[in-house]
Amino acid sequence: MGQGRSQAELEAELGRLRERIKTLEAAVEANLLARTTSTQHWDQLRRVLDVLPHYVFAKDPTGRFTFVNQRLAESFELRAEDMVGRHDSEFEPWASDSGRLREDDREVIETGRPKFVSAEPFVDRQGVTRYFESRKIPLPDPEAGEVGVLVLATEVSEAVAREREQRRLLTAMDQAGEAIAVLDRRGNVLYANAALGTMLKRPVSQLVGRPLEVLTSGEGDRALMRQMQERLITGETWRGRYTTLWDDGSRYIRDATVVPVRDEAGRVVNYVGVVRDVTREAQLEQELLQAQKMEAVGQLAGGVAHDFNNLLTVISGHGEQLLDDMPDQDRRRADAEQILEAADRAASLTRQLLVFSRRRSLQTRVLDLNRKVKELDPMLSRLIGEDVEFRYELAEHPLAIEVDPSQVEQVIVNLVVNARDAMDRGGTITIRTAEGADPETVARLDLPAGEYVLLQVSDTGMGMDEETRRHAFEPFFTTKELGKGTGLGLSTVYAIAQQSGGGATVASEPGRGATFEVLFPRVDRIVESEEEPPPRPLQGLVRHETILVVEDESAIRRLVVETLARKGYEVLEASNGREALELASRYDAPIDLLVTDVVMPEMSGPELCQHLQRERPGCRVLFMTGYANDSFPGATRLDPTDSLLEKPFRPRALIQHVREVLERSASLGD
Repeated sequence: MGQGRSQAELEAELGRLRERIKTLEAAVEANLLARTTSTQHWDQLRRVLDVLPHYVFAKDPTGRFTFVNQRLAESFELRAEDMVGRHDSEFEPWASDSGRLREDDREVIETGRPKFVSAEPFVDRQGVTRYFESRKIPLPDPEAGEVGVLVLATEVSEAVAREREQRRLLTAMDQAGEAIAVLDRRGNVLYANAALGTMLKRPVSQLVGRPLEVLTSGEGDRALMRQMQERLITGETWRGRYTTLWDDGSRYIRDATVVPVRDEAGRVVNYVGVVRDVTREAQLEQELLQAQKMEAVGQLAGGVAHDFNNLLTVISGHGEQLLDDMPDQDRRRADAEQILEAADRAASLTRQLLVFSRRRSLQTRVLDLNRKVKELDPMLSRLIGEDVEFRYELAEHPLAIEVDPSQVEQVIVNLVVNARDAMDRGGTITIRTAEGADPETVARLDLPAGEYVLLQVSDTGMGMDEETRRHAFEPFFTTKELGKGTGLGLSTVYAIAQQSGGGATVASEPGRGATFEVLFPRVDRIVESEEEPPPRPLQGLVRHETILVVEDESAIRRLVVETLARKGYEVLEASNGREALELASRYDAPIDLLVTDVVMPEMSGPELCQHLQRERPGCRVLFMTGYANDSFPGATRLDPTDSLLEKPFRPRALIQHVREVLERSASLGD
């Protein structure tokens, strides 16, 4: 089989062959061969047939050759005269196909009509299948009084192979998952596979012949398509991403690559385009970027919260001590109370940082959402002011959810405060609860199928445009004036909802208020009591206990030491683990309790505890930390049974925890 021949060349040669066959057929039908009786005329005709690049032979009705041209004889490595008079079944590879050939010959002889055979297979002596295109013509022999067959054939193996290769390619393209189109030089679609039809929601037949812009559908980025065409005119490859907006409002993002196809001379003959729907991929990219941003913010928040909690511990601790030392009539008590109130607000802000960064552990329990909303009514009424009307539309039966009570309170308060701030001239805030959620909302939030409880907070405020609505739950995003908002309120709502197994969404339009919806998974367990047990009264000293305080922050260490000393404890202090171990080695009396920070330079609190308890097995420990109890840096970890005091804390909380640890030690007979 010839190599390197283009499809155009093969088709041209086949066209020339068919023209020659028609000429010979016409000659035969005019009884040219029958009337060529002179030897001179026959010799001339034979020379013509011998130089043809095609196979020409004649057979009588029994299948014996009456004429063979030189091309056919050479293919059998014989002389033409050695084949004449012999039956076609005597020659390989004809022998195996002689039955089929004789049926074709009989059909031509009996009908008297020519027969065209396309891509007829033959296996040659080397076992290679070759294909021939032939025209079989009735050949009358007046002298013998019979009709034979004249055959004019040419080998089309290369064309058949090319056609089969194209068919395989088209089949593969049609079954490919990627959308593929073949374009002509003007950018019109010559071929479109099934995936492209599916992507564009059109039958493939409606795509063929259409211009390149059909790839955009709807009101897509046609300007980008024009840029693509301009690039392709210069013979360059084009790669890009464009957006398709359908009539129903749905939006799709596609990546496309269009490559010019060149012939042997380097001329561009057409283009091949591959289109991928990357809508979900683009969404995941955005989600990943958002997750990375949140992770970075979370890391920052964790570090800021730790340092901030240390400062707040000092502020609130000394503020409480000042307040305890002042007489009831002292006018400075109001100032001290303002300090403590500001510290509490700052501590709440720190908790929000830890919540949306997912660095605050949840203390969950089953509660009734309706009851929680009612409990918050007095506080919410104070928050919103007299110019805002409150409405409640609560479900008639309890709505059991498993959440952190303090966090669900924060969700409600944050949503109400956000609604209040959206209404400059007053308005109405409606809090609604219900069992069940819109399936479309559940799907949009990518939540697992199941039963949910709805918390909805609506306002009649200014509303939000689409751009603001899309960023509403992002941390630090706010439309308020500088100094009037942290941008953490709604992001905290979103984070709490996700940590609780639910989600949050908002619907809003400019001038038509906003409606925030928070979904919590519904549970079938009995609602637990939400009454906090009264604090245990602080008892006197069980004995003259000695406490070792280890804290690298000097201000906190001073506060803890002063607080414990005021209650009569013997207090030892150290700024790090190494100093604490040296101090303990020199101290001859028992050490009843170790109060230590968790995260410290050189040696962590848990490591210090292990070293100290090997030397003093009876020593108990109370850990302090400005981190959430599940987000300590590095490899620092606590045992679940360890006592932990989270910063910021006040002196009363410190004494309460110390007393509980020591009394628990005493009850164990230590």
